Amino acid sequence: MSGQFKRILVPLDGSRLAEAVLPTAVALGECLGAKLMLLHIIEEHAPQTVHGEPHLTSTQQADAYLSEIARRYEGMQFEQHVHGTEEQNVAQSIASHVTEHDVDMVALCTHGRGGPRRVVWGSIAQQVLRRVNAPVLLVRPQMPSVTSFKSILVPLDGMPSAEMALPAASQIARACAAQLYLVNVVPTVETVTGDLQAAARLTPLSTAAALNAKEEQSRDYLEQTAKRLRSEGVQANPFVRRGETVPSLAEAAHQTKADIVVIATHARVGLDAVWTGSVTATLVGKVTKPMLMIRI
Repeated sequence: MSGQFKRILVPLDGSRLAEAVLPTAVALGECLGAKLMLLHIIEEHAPQTVHGEPHLTSTQQADAYLSEIARRYEGMQFEQHVHGTEEQNVAQSIASHVTEHDVDMVALCTHGRGGPRRVVWGSIAQQVLRRVNAPVLLVRPQMPSVTSFKSILVPLDGMPSAEMALPAASQIARACAAQLYLVNVVPTVETVTGDLQAAARLTPLSTAAALNAKEEQSRDYLEQTAKRLRSEGVQANPFVRRGETVPSLAEAAHQTKADIVVIATHARVGLDAVWTGSVTATLVGKVTKPMLMIRI
C-alpha cells in the first residue's frame, strides 16, 4: 500500500446491520482527513427485505437513504453514489467502484453467518477482499463503536509479507497520534503446530530451547522494526507473547486496548484457507475491535 487515504468507500444495503460500520468509518475518515463515499447498488432479483427491513429497489429510494445517512454526521465530507443498473454480482460491482473512483479503503460490516443473504454480510466481504488492492476494514455489528484511534495492534511474524501492514498502520498512527503495538507470537512446547509437533513430543527439552531462542530473535526483530518506525515519527512499541497464535493475539488486543487491528493477509492465493481457519479469519471472530486487512 502506498499514498494517502483520501477516499473510503462504504457500501450500504439499506439495513441497520450494514450501517454498523458507519461510526468507525466516520471516525477513521475524520482522523485521516478522508472523504467517505456512500454506495448503494441496486441488486438484480433482490428480495423484498434485507435483514428484516425493506429492500431499496429504486434509484430515488437509494438516493434519499444515502442523503439521510450523510445528514447524521454533520461536518463529515461525504460523496454518495447509487449504482442504478441492476447488478447480480454485488462484490464485483463494489470492486469496480474501487477502481473507477480511486478508492483507498473499503469499509464493510460483516457477521459471517451462513445462508444466501450473508452479504455485508460475510461472503461479500471475502469476495471484495479478493478483488481489490485497497485495504478492507471489517466491523462486526456486535462491536462497540470506535470513535477514536489511540492504540493500533499489528501482528508480525518476521516475514516481509506481514510487514505490508506497516505503511497503513503507520499512516493511521501518525494521523491519529496513536501508539503502534507490534506483536509476535512464539509458541510454547504445548502449543506448537505443524512439523514441530512431532519434535516437541520426541525431544521436548531441545524444542523448548529452540523456541526460547526464537523468542529472543523475535524480540530483536521487533525492537529493530520499532526503532525504524520511531525514526519515521511513529510511536512504536514491540512485545512478544507465548502460546497459541489466535488466542494470544486476541489477548494482546485486549492488553493494549487496541482500537483497531491492522494485519496483512493472503486474499488471492488460498482464499478459502483465509476464511476457513487461518489466523486472519479466526481472529476476525475473536477480537471485539475493527480489523483493517491489507492484501498481500
